[in-house]
Amino acid sequence: MFRFYKTRLGFFWILLGILLVGSQVLYAQCPNTALTVSPTTTSICSGSTVQVTIGLAETNIAYQLRNNVTDAPLSGYYLGAGANLLINSDALAADVAIKVYAINPLSFCAVYLTNLVTVTVNQPPTVAVAGSDQTACLSATLAGNAPVVGTGQWTVVSGLGGSFALNTDPTTLFSGTAGNTYVLQWTISNGVCTPSSDQVTIKLDADPAPVADAGTAQVLCATSTTLAANAATTGIGTWTVISGAGGSFVNVNSPTTVFNGVTGTVYDLRWTISNGVCPSTSDNVTITFNTPPT
Repeated sequence: MFRFYKTRLGFFWILLGILLVGSQVLYAQCPNTALTVSPTTTSICSGSTVQVTIGLAETNIAYQLRNNVTDAPLSGYYLGAGANLLINSDALAADVAIKVYAINPLSFCAVYLTNLVTVTVNQPPTVAVAGSDQTACLSATLAGNAPVVGTGQWTVVSGLGGSFALNTDPTTLFSGTAGNTYVLQWTISNGVCTPSSDQVTIKLDADPAPVADAGTAQVLCATSTTLAANAATTGIGTWTVISGAGGSFVNVNSPTTVFNGVTGTVYDLRWTISNGVCPSTSDNVTITFNTPPT
C-alpha cells in the first residue's frame, strides 16, 4: 500500500511538472514577428494620426507603435486578442516610418514586427488670398498670393465665358465677356490637407459705343441751338464746354440737347461717350452765335 502511494505520488508530481513547464513554455513564447501590418504606406496632414492594423494580433501580447529611426513611442500599449488590432498613432508632424513593438508581458520577450508603415506627412497649404475686388475693361490682372506651401489654382465660381491665361499663376490675366460680373476663386492645395480658398469679384466693363460724334459745326444768328451728337448705345454721353463763356446745356447727357450761349461768342463743345473704367471717346463741335446786325 505504501509503495503504491509513493508510486502514485511520484506520478502526480511528474504530471504537475509537465503541466507547469508546459504552461511556462506556452506563455514564454516570443511574439510572432511575421504578422501583417497595414497600411504599408499612407499620407496624412500634419497634426493628424495614423490608424495601424495588426492582423490577428496574438492573445495577451502587448503592441506599441514606435518611430523606426529613433525608437520613440508613437502610441500606448494595446493587448492582442487573436483578432485584428487597431492602434491609432499620436499626432504626427513629419514623415516617419512606423514599426510595431511587441512584448510578451509574462516572459518579457520583446520583438519588432517585420512590416513597417511608411507615413508621408503633408504640411497645411498657405492661406489663400484672392486679392481685392476689381472693375476692369474687358480683362483684369488678378492679384492672388503666391503659395509658400502647396500649389494654387484659379476657378470661375460664377459668370459665363471667362478664362485664365494660366490658371495656376496667382497674377494671371483673366478675360471674360464685357458687361459681366465674375466671382473667381483662388485655391491653394497641398497633398491630403484641407485646401485653402478665397474669392474675388471681377466686373468687366465694355468699351463705350459708338465712337463719339459731336455733329457738324453751326453758325447761328441766335443764342441757342439744338445739338446733333450721336446717341450712346454702350455707356453714357456727356456734353462739356471746352471754351466760350456763359454757355449751358438743358440736359448734358442728351446728344440732341438745347445749348444756350451768349451772342457774339464762339463755343467749343465736347461730346464724350464713356462706360465704367474703359477709355472714353470724345469729339468736339464749334457753335458760333453771331451778333445780330444793328
